[in-house]
Amino acid sequence: MKISTITTMIVSGLLVGSAHGAWAQGQDSTPGERNLLVLSEMLPGIYSTANQALFDARRSVAEDARHGNQTFRIERSGEDHQFAMKGDVAGKAVEYRLSLVPGPSALELTAEIEHTDCEINFRRRAEHFDGALNGSGCAGIGFTGMQVSHNEVWVQTAAIDEPFWYERAREFHCYADLPGVSGGRDIPFERYDDIILHDKGGSHTFTTRDEEKRQLTITLQSITWHVLNEDNGNFNRNSLVLYASETMPDGSRVSHPYTFTEPSAERIGYNLRWMLVNCAITPRDEARPEM
Repeated sequence: MKISTITTMIVSGLLVGSAHGAWAQGQDSTPGERNLLVLSEMLPGIYSTANQALFDARRSVAEDARHGNQTFRIERSGEDHQFAMKGDVAGKAVEYRLSLVPGPSALELTAEIEHTDCEINFRRRAEHFDGALNGSGCAGIGFTGMQVSHNEVWVQTAAIDEPFWYERAREFHCYADLPGVSGGRDIPFERYDDIILHDKGGSHTFTTRDEEKRQLTITLQSITWHVLNEDNGNFNRNSLVLYASETMPDGSRVSHPYTFTEPSAERIGYNLRWMLVNCAITPRDEARPEM
C-alpha cells in the first residue's frame, strides 16, 4: 500500500471521529456533576436505627441518651435529583422534599430543603458524603448534620452526643404457612401471604384463621453488633435473623425459636412444623427458572 493511501485513510478517520465527537475531551463534565449522580444514587432507601436501639438497651444507656427505634425513607420524587424524605428523623416526624444541586467547589453538593430557608451542604469524603445544615431556617429541621454512605446515614443533633445510626434496609417478600407442611405431604394448611418486611427490624402481626385465633408476629432483622458478646475477645459476626413470637390471651408475649444466616443472604426461612415462614428479596412470581 502506498504511503499517500495510508495518509489519506488516517486523515479520513480523524475527520469522521471529529464530526461525531466520539473522542472529544471537551465533553468532560465537572467533578460536581459526577458527584451529583453518585449521591443521587446513594440517597434512596429505607433507613432504620433498630440495631442502635437494641444495643442502647443492652448497654443500659441512660434514657435521655437513647436513640429509639426509628425509620425513614428517601424516595425519588419524579424529577432528576429531587427526593422525598419521610419518617422519623432524630426523634422528629418529618416530611421534606430535597433538591440536589452541585455546590460551589468540585467536592461539594447542596441539598435544598423545599419551603425552608435551610439547606444541607454536602462534601465528599472517604466513601461517604459529610453534610452540615446551613441557613436561617434550620433550627426547626430537627438535626444539625448527616453523613451518607452506601449502607448508612448518620444524623447529628444538638441534644445527644452520639449520632443517630440509621442503617440501610432491604425489603423481603414473605409468607407463613400453618401448619408447616414439608416433604410433599398432602396436609391442608393456611397461607398468610403478601407480607413485606425490611431487614432492619421489620415485623408483621397476624391472627390465625383457625378456632384458636393465635396472634403471631414474625420479625426480620439484620443484626449489626455494637459490642462483643463474649469476654474472650472473639469477634462475633453480624447475622440476618428471622424471629417468631406470639401474644398470648393474657397479653404476655412468648418468643419462639429463631434462625440466622449471613447478613447478605437474599433468602431465609424456617419450618417449626406448626408454622413455616419463607422470606426472599425476589418475589415468588418474579423468580426466574434456573438449573
